[in-house]
Amino acid sequence: MATLKVSDGTQTKESQLRADIYPNSVSISEFLPNPSEMENQWIELANQSPYSVDVSGWGLGVEDKIAVFKFPENTFLASGGFLVLSKDITGLLLQASNGSVYLFYPNGQIAGKVEYKKARQGVSASLAQSGQFTWTDQKTPGSKNIVVFSSVPEKNIESSSVLMNDKASVGAAKTKTLFVEYSKYNGVKSFIA
Repeated sequence: MATLKVSDGTQTKESQLRADIYPNSVSISEFLPNPSEMENQWIELANQSPYSVDVSGWGLGVEDKIAVFKFPENTFLASGGFLVLSKDITGLLLQASNGSVYLFYPNGQIAGKVEYKKARQGVSASLAQSGQFTWTDQKTPGSKNIVVFSSVPEKNIESSSVLMNDKASVGAAKTKTLFVEYSKYNGVKSFIA
């Protein structure tokens, strides 16, 4: 809570403002949109900070309007930890083709999003060290991602920046990459263990 008090010697006026600050260390790390017959869809979050993060009230969704799933009170993601959430827990149905995964702050603003196209069956979308997602058959739910790059890039996957207050990316055109970048809004990303 921030308080501003102004006085001209005769009159005094006071105003308070609440500022919510969210860490940028929590992010979508991996997800499985098109599982094989013996699997279930899941989304993995990761916390890359040196401390635990309270993710109470954070949410996940497949559209930019509202979080379908919200983390309950007193939910913490450990430092360097991972949290894997199945479709049975979140209630989210990831599309096999032309889908999106959104991470929301407790105040409802979008923390980040990943957009993808043509997910092959049994292949997960995994965040690489480069900050880009790529398709991989080396699924690692609950642990560090293993990304092996193909020498031939896939053609039907695009990347676009979704940074809201980054002047360099405003109006930027989509660029072709191996997958879609996970982007953060207002300098913030998040995670659980």
